[in-house]
Amino acid sequence: LNNSENSRYTILVDKLRPYTNYIFRVRCATPAPFFWKWSNWSKNKTDTTQQAQPTRELDIWREKDANDTVTLFWKPLPIFESNGLIETYEIYWTLPDKSTKNESVPASQNSTKIKLWKNDYIFTVKAKNKAGVSPPSSINSAELPVGDVSIEKGIGKDDIISLDWHPDSNVTCGYVVRWCYGPEPCTAVHWETFSSSVTNADIKSAVFQPGVRYTFSVFGCKETGYQLLGYIKGYIQELSPKKAPDFSVQHTTSDSISVKWKNISVEDRRGFLQGYALLCAKGEKDGPAPKYFQSEMNITDLNKDSMTVSGLQGKTGYHLTFRAYTAAGYGPRKALYVVTKENALGLIIAIIIPVSVVLVLAVVTGILCYRKREWIKEVFYPDIPNPEHSKALDFPRDSEGNCNSKTLEMNPCTPNNIEVIQSQSQGLKIEDTAITSPVMEDPPEDGLESESGSHVVVSYCPPIIEEVISNPPEDESAASSQVVYIDVQSMYPAPVKPNEELEADCVVSAGYKPQMQLAVNNFRQLEETSTTEKDSDKG
Repeated sequence: LNNSENSRYTILVDKLRPYTNYIFRVRCATPAPFFWKWSNWSKNKTDTTQQAQPTRELDIWREKDANDTVTLFWKPLPIFESNGLIETYEIYWTLPDKSTKNESVPASQNSTKIKLWKNDYIFTVKAKNKAGVSPPSSINSAELPVGDVSIEKGIGKDDIISLDWHPDSNVTCGYVVRWCYGPEPCTAVHWETFSSSVTNADIKSAVFQPGVRYTFSVFGCKETGYQLLGYIKGYIQELSPKKAPDFSVQHTTSDSISVKWKNISVEDRRGFLQGYALLCAKGEKDGPAPKYFQSEMNITDLNKDSMTVSGLQGKTGYHLTFRAYTAAGYGPRKALYVVTKENALGLIIAIIIPVSVVLVLAVVTGILCYRKREWIKEVFYPDIPNPEHSKALDFPRDSEGNCNSKTLEMNPCTPNNIEVIQSQSQGLKIEDTAITSPVMEDPPEDGLESESGSHVVVSYCPPIIEEVISNPPEDESAASSQVVYIDVQSMYPAPVKPNEELEADCVVSAGYKPQMQLAVNNFRQLEETSTTEKDSDKG
């Protein structure tokens, strides 16, 4: 610069960014060799560069729904790429009749919905400011048929989730990784675009939260549209489950308990489920919770929703505890108390076995009794003669058909000698004892003597039994006495039955005659008297 006073100086500052505020200030100094310091800075001068055409195309994505509607999304350009204030977004697409249709969307929006009318289109989106429009960004609304969709797990660390996917040789225009921060369907869609040679990415966001699952969809861009290649699910940090599974008893038996559960919702899992733990222990319903469980079952098959605990005791109470766990640990427990049923089979067996044993013993006993029936009959049930079938009293009949009845007649027998233990002051006389024969109660009828010729008298004499009683009392007589058996019929004449009774009953009226106990001395006197009478009758 020259040294002219009151001169104006002009300088061109280039390589500045469009539509950017800049602050300018100036200071000066004398040239060498008189230079020794700078002057003070001038006042600030602020100026803004003019707007320019946006330098980069928009990053766009689309979502189709069941209502035959496509939603176009785009990411706003940063200020250093927009080169000015974006006024509108211009959208163009070609109809089947080759006509072009466009739509302008205000700068405050970053999405729009367009009816497809059962057609797929290639949409072009441009950002527009005062200086011009951005380079076009195009996307095809067509979705290609989905093949085998893989599901992978993303690895989270800090605020980054690392993703890996399998490459596809048919992808020509790159990959798109799409995700949502909230549950599906979401309105705030996020995506990242990668080239065809990239198969992994680190997704970083300050919005990621621990214990929240994020699902990333990987799409491959092909010439005719986009195709879903797979899903990647991940957490930046796993936590233990927030809730216990919905756990219930399906049915019980005498030795098993079947349980069923429902999966925990994704929001309550807060991590990748690794399995379920089922604990079982005996105990009382109102008693304290058991500290030790006799069995612990680890269920690692997440597709299962039921299980049977076997090997239990019948009619016994059990405490069941069920909980889920992730890599961060176990979640809350849910406990149930169940009583197994009574062992009906064991009860039936306990009844059948004794009954079967009794039946077998009864059959064996019956067979033995049948084979030894003659011996058993002879020992326990001997044949007893039936008097009705006996022929001992069958008497021959005469020519007129009358039975030749027989009677028993007792002859005088010598009585047994016994010792008298009680003496009497007076001798017992036979006349003093009234002996009545039951046969003489009915008086004989007339005409009985005419039939007495066919009457047969059978004598019967009881055996002589001699009993001697030793050691008589001192106050009794030392003389011995005897028991005398006398024949009652010998003292009375035998009665004769009438003809009517003989014809009606041919059975002989005979039997045992009563006995009398007399003093020996009196009986001897009676016997001497009887002998004297018989001698007088003979004389």
